[in-house]
Amino acid sequence: TLIRSRRQRQMCIRDRSAFRESLENRTRVLGEMHTGTINTALGLGELLIEMELLDDAAAALALARTMAEKNLDVMHPIRIRTTLARAALAEAMNDTESASLLYADASDRYRQLLLPGDPRLARALIPYGNLLARAGDESAALLLLEEAVKIREAALPEGHWEIAVALSALGSVQSSLGLSEAYPNLQQARNDLLLTRGAANSHTIRAEDRLAEHRATQIN
Repeated sequence: TLIRSRRQRQMCIRDRSAFRESLENRTRVLGEMHTGTINTALGLGELLIEMELLDDAAAALALARTMAEKNLDVMHPIRIRTTLARAALAEAMNDTESASLLYADASDRYRQLLLPGDPRLARALIPYGNLLARAGDESAALLLLEEAVKIREAALPEGHWEIAVALSALGSVQSSLGLSEAYPNLQQARNDLLLTRGAANSHTIRAEDRLAEHRATQIN
């Protein structure tokens, strides 16, 4: 599951209540077409995916998508972020084909919109790479995740947690391919996430799992 500890779930429940209240307030004050309202609906949908409340997430993302498509150009960053959230929802619902198409669409639009090296591109490359790896296309995943790591390393300070997230994903694919870089990358990612996000963070837990899985393959 995405949320393992009681503390994490309690925090998400509080966040969900805050998002719902904020969405109601912004809809009333700003109107449905305001980017602040759209962002709040989108954030609620993303949180509900993390909580595995997929029906509620689908409803929130449908609202965000409707508002965004009425008011924003297809190349607007919020429209692309909405596509990423829809991809994550499709993936959570085990619709790998739809998720892959949506991740590819978001990646393509980010490449058209952003300057080379913009770290926002990595937001699409990492989940897309993770999906491809789980689908068995490690070679394609490796290229995307290598690019994501390079982008974040160039744009962010050393040890930043977002670099570690990308490095953990890359190390996992490198492990599947039997590459020697896997262990140092997985270990560094785990250590940086422990330091910057703490042991209870979902990214840290995932990095711990990946490191443990790699160690298990070396024993076997």
